[in-house]
Amino acid sequence: MKLITEAAICDALDKVASLVALDEAYLPIYERLESELEAHQSRNSALHRAKVRASQNANGFKSFAA
Repeated sequence: MKLITEAAICDALDKVASLVALDEAYLPIYERLESELEAHQSRNSALHRAKVRASQNANGFKSFAA
């Protein structure tokens, strides 16, 4: 399974924007890509916050089972 990157989504947005300029029929695809970009950015932001929190708490971490 190929990982979809933010850069790939942005590249697709650029290409589809050109299509939308020619024909509004492509607008739903553009909107979907915008939504996917937001979701990707939100996920990466949450992942970063979780990793920061985990690294801050690493010293006191014992086990969930304890």
